[in-house]
Amino acid sequence: MKRSKIHRIHYLLLGYIVLQSIWWMYSIFQLSSQVFSSAEMASKKWMIFGEGAVFLIILLASFIFALRILQKELNLSRQQKNFLMAVTHELKTPIASIKLYLQTILKRDLDAEKRNEFLQKSITDADRLNNLVESILLATKIEDHSLELSKITTDLSEFVEQTCLKLLEKNDRGVDLELLIQPDIKESIDPDAWTSIINNLVENAFKYAASGSTVKVHLIQENELLQLIVSDEGPGIPTEEREKIFEKFYRIGNENTRKEKGTGLGLFITKYLVEQSGGEITVKKNSPKGAIFACKFLTQ
Repeated sequence: MKRSKIHRIHYLLLGYIVLQSIWWMYSIFQLSSQVFSSAEMASKKWMIFGEGAVFLIILLASFIFALRILQKELNLSRQQKNFLMAVTHELKTPIASIKLYLQTILKRDLDAEKRNEFLQKSITDADRLNNLVESILLATKIEDHSLELSKITTDLSEFVEQTCLKLLEKNDRGVDLELLIQPDIKESIDPDAWTSIINNLVENAFKYAASGSTVKVHLIQENELLQLIVSDEGPGIPTEEREKIFEKFYRIGNENTRKEKGTGLGLFITKYLVEQSGGEITVKKNSPKGAIFACKFLTQ
Protein backbone atom coordinates (compact mmCIF):
# COMPACT_ATOMS: atom_id res chain seq x y z
CA MET A 1 0.00 0.00 0.00
CA LYS A 2 2.81 2.41 0.86
CA ARG A 3 4.48 1.77 -2.51
CA SER A 4 1.24 2.40 -4.46
CA LYS A 5 0.69 5.69 -2.59
CA ILE A 6 4.20 6.88 -3.46
CA HIS A 7 3.68 5.99 -7.12
CA ARG A 8 0.29 7.72 -7.15
CA ILE A 9 1.77 10.94 -5.73
CA HIS A 10 4.63 10.71 -8.22
CA TYR A 11 2.28 10.44 -11.21
CA LEU A 12 -0.01 13.21 -9.91
CA LEU A 13 2.99 15.52 -9.58
CA LEU A 14 4.17 14.61 -13.06
CA GLY A 15 0.72 15.28 -14.53
CA TYR A 16 0.49 18.64 -12.77
CA ILE A 17 3.90 19.79 -14.06
CA VAL A 18 3.13 18.67 -17.62
CA LEU A 19 -0.21 20.52 -17.62
CA GLN A 20 1.43 23.64 -16.19
CA SER A 21 4.17 23.44 -18.82
CA ILE A 22 1.59 23.24 -21.61
CA TRP A 23 -0.32 26.17 -20.09
CA TRP A 24 2.82 28.32 -19.90
CA MET A 25 3.73 27.45 -23.50
CA TYR A 26 0.26 28.55 -24.58
CA SER A 27 0.49 31.75 -22.53
CA ILE A 28 3.89 32.62 -23.97
CA PHE A 29 2.59 31.98 -27.46
CA GLN A 30 -0.41 34.27 -26.85
CA LEU A 31 1.71 37.07 -25.41
CA SER A 32 4.19 36.77 -28.26
CA SER A 33 1.39 37.12 -30.81
CA GLN A 34 0.46 40.44 -29.22
CA VAL A 35 4.02 41.76 -29.35
CA PHE A 36 5.20 40.50 -32.74
CA SER A 37 3.68 40.88 -36.16
CA SER A 38 2.10 37.92 -37.99
CA ALA A 39 5.22 37.45 -40.13
CA GLU A 40 7.46 37.44 -37.08
CA MET A 41 5.12 35.07 -35.24
CA ALA A 42 5.24 32.60 -38.13
CA SER A 43 9.01 32.32 -37.72
CA LYS A 44 8.93 32.21 -33.89
CA LYS A 45 6.01 29.78 -33.52
CA TRP A 46 8.08 26.68 -34.22
CA MET A 47 10.88 27.97 -32.06
CA ILE A 48 8.48 28.31 -29.09
CA PHE A 49 6.96 24.89 -29.67
CA GLY A 50 10.39 23.32 -30.22
CA GLU A 51 11.85 24.70 -27.00
CA GLY A 52 8.71 23.70 -25.12
CA ALA A 53 8.89 20.17 -26.54
CA VAL A 54 12.56 19.85 -25.58
CA PHE A 55 11.70 21.01 -22.05
CA LEU A 56 8.88 18.46 -21.79
CA ILE A 57 11.08 15.64 -23.09
CA ILE A 58 13.80 16.47 -20.55
CA LEU A 59 11.18 16.70 -17.82
CA LEU A 60 9.64 13.35 -18.72
CA ALA A 61 13.06 11.69 -18.96
CA SER A 62 13.96 13.05 -15.51
CA PHE A 63 10.75 11.72 -14.01
CA ILE A 64 11.21 8.31 -15.60
CA PHE A 65 14.78 8.19 -14.28
CA ALA A 66 13.60 9.24 -10.80
CA LEU A 67 10.81 6.66 -10.90
CA ARG A 68 13.27 3.88 -11.73
CA ILE A 69 15.54 4.91 -8.86
CA LEU A 70 12.52 5.00 -6.54
CA GLN A 71 11.43 1.54 -7.70
CA LYS A 72 14.93 0.19 -7.19
CA GLU A 73 15.11 1.62 -3.67
CA LEU A 74 11.69 0.22 -2.78
CA ASN A 75 12.70 -3.22 -4.09
CA LEU A 76 15.95 -3.10 -2.14
CA SER A 77 14.06 -2.08 1.00
CA ARG A 78 11.67 -5.00 0.56
CA GLN A 79 14.55 -7.43 -0.04
CA GLN A 80 16.41 -6.17 3.04
CA LYS A 81 13.26 -6.64 5.12
CA ASN A 82 12.94 -10.20 3.80
CA PHE A 83 16.64 -10.75 4.56
CA LEU A 84 16.19 -9.66 8.18
CA MET A 85 13.17 -11.93 8.56
CA ALA A 86 15.10 -14.83 7.03
CA VAL A 87 18.20 -14.24 9.18
CA THR A 88 16.04 -14.05 12.29
CA HIS A 89 14.54 -17.44 11.45
CA GLU A 90 17.90 -18.94 10.48
CA LEU A 91 19.40 -17.80 13.80
CA LYS A 92 16.51 -18.72 16.11
CA THR A 93 15.99 -22.26 14.83
CA PRO A 94 19.50 -23.71 15.44
CA ILE A 95 19.94 -21.72 18.67
CA ALA A 96 16.69 -23.13 20.05
CA SER A 97 17.70 -26.60 18.89
CA ILE A 98 21.14 -26.42 20.53
CA LYS A 99 19.62 -25.13 23.76
CA LEU A 100 17.08 -27.97 23.82
CA TYR A 101 19.74 -30.63 23.22
CA LEU A 102 22.02 -29.25 25.94
CA GLN A 103 19.18 -28.90 28.45
CA THR A 104 18.15 -32.49 27.77
CA ILE A 105 21.72 -33.68 28.35
CA LEU A 106 21.92 -31.76 31.65
CA LYS A 107 18.51 -32.72 33.02
CA ARG A 108 18.32 -36.36 32.00
CA ASP A 109 20.51 -39.35 32.65
CA LEU A 110 21.19 -40.38 29.07
CA ASP A 111 23.26 -43.28 27.93
CA ALA A 112 26.51 -42.55 26.10
CA GLU A 113 25.05 -43.26 22.65
CA LYS A 114 22.11 -40.88 23.08
CA ARG A 115 24.31 -38.20 24.62
CA ASN A 116 26.74 -38.41 21.70
CA GLU A 117 23.83 -38.20 19.26
CA PHE A 118 22.56 -34.98 20.86
CA LEU A 119 26.06 -33.53 20.97
CA GLN A 120 26.56 -34.33 17.29
CA LYS A 121 23.27 -32.65 16.41
CA SER A 122 24.33 -29.62 18.44
CA ILE A 123 27.58 -29.46 16.48
CA THR A 124 25.62 -29.67 13.22
CA ASP A 125 23.42 -26.75 14.28
CA ALA A 126 26.51 -24.80 15.39
CA ASP A 127 28.01 -25.40 11.94
CA ARG A 128 24.78 -24.06 10.42
CA LEU A 129 25.14 -20.88 12.49
CA ASN A 130 28.80 -20.58 11.54
CA ASN A 131 27.97 -20.92 7.83
CA LEU A 132 25.35 -18.18 8.14
CA VAL A 133 27.85 -15.83 9.80
CA GLU A 134 30.48 -16.68 7.17
CA SER A 135 28.02 -15.90 4.37
CA ILE A 136 27.18 -12.51 5.88
CA LEU A 137 30.88 -11.66 6.37
CA LEU A 138 31.67 -12.80 2.83
CA ALA A 139 28.87 -10.67 1.38
CA THR A 140 30.21 -7.69 3.36
CA LYS A 141 33.71 -8.21 1.94
CA ILE A 142 32.25 -8.40 -1.56
CA GLU A 143 30.43 -5.11 -1.04
CA ASP A 144 33.60 -3.50 0.34
CA HIS A 145 35.73 -4.92 -2.51
CA SER A 146 38.09 -6.30 0.12
CA LEU A 147 37.86 -9.98 -0.82
CA GLU A 148 41.02 -11.38 -2.38
CA LEU A 149 41.43 -14.87 -3.83
CA SER A 150 44.60 -16.91 -3.30
CA LYS A 151 45.02 -19.63 -5.90
CA ILE A 152 46.98 -22.86 -5.56
CA THR A 153 47.34 -25.80 -7.95
CA THR A 154 44.84 -28.47 -6.90
CA ASP A 155 43.51 -31.82 -8.07
CA LEU A 156 40.13 -30.30 -8.83
CA SER A 157 38.49 -33.64 -9.62
CA GLU A 158 39.23 -35.01 -6.16
CA PHE A 159 38.43 -31.67 -4.54
CA VAL A 160 34.94 -31.47 -6.07
CA GLU A 161 34.21 -35.13 -5.30
CA GLN A 162 35.22 -34.87 -1.63
CA THR A 163 33.32 -31.61 -1.13
CA CYS A 164 30.15 -33.10 -2.64
CA LEU A 165 30.42 -36.29 -0.57
CA LYS A 166 30.62 -34.23 2.64
CA LEU A 167 27.43 -32.46 1.62
CA LEU A 168 25.76 -35.79 0.88
CA GLU A 169 26.52 -36.97 4.44
CA LYS A 170 24.60 -33.98 5.82
CA ASN A 171 21.69 -34.43 3.41
CA ASP A 172 18.59 -35.71 5.19
CA ARG A 173 15.99 -35.07 2.49
CA GLY A 174 16.19 -38.44 0.75
CA VAL A 175 17.83 -36.96 -2.37
CA ASP A 176 20.44 -38.96 -4.27
CA LEU A 177 23.69 -37.50 -5.58
CA GLU A 178 25.22 -38.55 -8.89
CA LEU A 179 28.82 -37.47 -9.58
CA LEU A 180 30.04 -37.34 -13.17
CA ILE A 181 33.55 -36.06 -12.65
CA GLN A 182 36.30 -36.22 -15.23
CA PRO A 183 39.42 -37.55 -13.44
CA ASP A 184 42.81 -35.88 -13.02
CA ILE A 185 41.80 -32.27 -13.68
CA LYS A 186 44.57 -30.10 -12.25
CA GLU A 187 43.79 -26.39 -11.91
CA SER A 188 44.93 -23.32 -10.02
CA ILE A 189 42.00 -22.39 -7.75
CA ASP A 190 41.15 -20.67 -4.49
CA PRO A 191 39.99 -23.60 -2.31
CA ASP A 192 37.74 -21.46 -0.11
CA ALA A 193 36.05 -19.87 -3.12
CA TRP A 194 35.44 -23.22 -4.81
CA THR A 195 34.16 -24.74 -1.56
CA SER A 196 31.66 -21.91 -1.27
CA ILE A 197 30.60 -22.26 -4.93
CA ILE A 198 30.05 -26.03 -4.62
CA ASN A 199 28.33 -25.77 -1.23
CA ASN A 200 25.90 -23.09 -2.39
CA LEU A 201 24.96 -24.82 -5.64
CA VAL A 202 24.68 -28.37 -4.28
CA GLU A 203 22.93 -27.40 -1.03
CA ASN A 204 20.52 -25.30 -3.07
CA ALA A 205 19.82 -28.29 -5.29
CA PHE A 206 19.26 -30.55 -2.26
CA LYS A 207 16.96 -27.96 -0.72
CA TYR A 208 14.57 -27.72 -3.65
CA ALA A 209 14.85 -31.23 -5.12
CA ALA A 210 11.96 -33.60 -4.50
CA SER A 211 12.51 -36.56 -2.17
CA GLY A 212 13.69 -39.56 -4.16
CA SER A 213 15.04 -37.44 -7.02
CA THR A 214 18.68 -37.08 -8.05
CA VAL A 215 21.04 -34.13 -7.99
CA LYS A 216 23.78 -34.41 -10.62
CA VAL A 217 27.19 -32.75 -10.45
CA HIS A 218 29.32 -32.70 -13.61
CA LEU A 219 32.94 -31.57 -13.83
CA ILE A 220 34.21 -31.54 -17.41
CA GLN A 221 37.28 -30.09 -19.11
CA GLU A 222 37.46 -29.79 -22.89
CA ASN A 223 40.57 -28.04 -24.22
CA GLU A 224 40.59 -24.64 -22.47
CA LEU A 225 36.99 -24.82 -21.22
CA LEU A 226 36.27 -26.08 -17.69
CA GLN A 227 32.64 -26.62 -16.68
CA LEU A 228 31.02 -27.27 -13.32
CA ILE A 229 27.35 -28.16 -13.80
CA VAL A 230 24.80 -28.82 -11.04
CA SER A 231 21.32 -29.98 -12.02
CA ASP A 232 18.28 -30.92 -9.94
CA GLU A 233 14.73 -32.16 -10.46
CA GLY A 234 12.99 -29.56 -8.33
CA PRO A 235 10.33 -26.99 -9.27
CA GLY A 236 12.73 -25.03 -11.49
CA ILE A 237 13.13 -21.28 -11.83
CA PRO A 238 10.72 -19.11 -13.86
CA THR A 239 12.32 -17.47 -16.89
CA GLU A 240 11.67 -13.95 -15.60
CA GLU A 241 13.45 -14.76 -12.32
CA ARG A 242 16.65 -16.26 -13.72
CA GLU A 243 18.67 -13.04 -13.66
CA LYS A 244 17.17 -11.71 -10.44
CA ILE A 245 18.15 -14.72 -8.34
CA PHE A 246 21.79 -13.59 -8.43
CA GLU A 247 20.94 -10.25 -6.82
CA LYS A 248 21.77 -9.76 -3.16
CA PHE A 249 18.87 -10.58 -0.81
CA TYR A 250 16.65 -11.67 -3.72
CA ARG A 251 14.51 -14.77 -3.17
CA ILE A 252 11.61 -16.09 -5.18
CA GLY A 253 8.23 -15.83 -3.48
CA ASN A 254 7.05 -14.25 -0.23
CA GLU A 255 9.13 -14.57 2.93
CA ASN A 256 6.04 -15.25 5.03
CA THR A 257 4.68 -18.09 2.89
CA ARG A 258 7.65 -19.83 1.25
CA LYS A 259 8.52 -23.23 2.67
CA GLU A 260 12.27 -23.21 2.09
CA LYS A 261 14.17 -20.68 4.16
CA GLY A 262 17.40 -18.89 3.33
CA THR A 263 19.05 -15.48 3.30
CA GLY A 264 19.21 -14.63 -0.40
CA LEU A 265 23.01 -14.40 -0.23
CA GLY A 266 24.10 -17.79 -1.58
CA LEU A 267 23.70 -17.21 -5.31
CA PHE A 268 24.87 -13.60 -5.00
CA ILE A 269 28.11 -14.84 -3.42
CA THR A 270 28.41 -17.70 -5.91
CA LYS A 271 28.11 -15.41 -8.93
CA TYR A 272 30.77 -13.09 -7.57
CA LEU A 273 33.20 -15.92 -6.76
CA VAL A 274 32.70 -17.54 -10.16
CA GLU A 275 33.40 -14.25 -11.94
CA GLN A 276 36.42 -13.52 -9.74
CA SER A 277 37.72 -16.96 -10.67
CA GLY A 278 37.54 -16.01 -14.34
CA GLY A 279 34.23 -17.67 -15.17
CA GLU A 280 30.55 -17.04 -15.67
CA ILE A 281 27.44 -18.70 -14.27
CA THR A 282 24.14 -19.27 -16.03
CA VAL A 283 20.89 -21.02 -15.14
CA LYS A 284 18.44 -22.75 -17.44
CA LYS A 285 15.54 -25.17 -17.30
CA ASN A 286 16.21 -28.85 -16.75
CA SER A 287 14.12 -31.31 -18.77
CA PRO A 288 11.49 -32.39 -17.84
CA LYS A 289 11.70 -30.37 -14.60
CA GLY A 290 14.19 -28.67 -12.37
CA ALA A 291 17.09 -26.27 -12.94
CA ILE A 292 20.64 -26.47 -14.29
CA PHE A 293 23.38 -24.16 -12.99
CA ALA A 294 26.42 -24.08 -15.26
CA CYS A 295 29.75 -22.46 -14.30
CA LYS A 296 32.17 -22.07 -17.22
CA PHE A 297 35.84 -21.16 -16.80
CA LEU A 298 38.57 -20.51 -19.34
CA THR A 299 41.72 -22.33 -18.24
CA GLN A 300 45.29 -21.44 -19.10
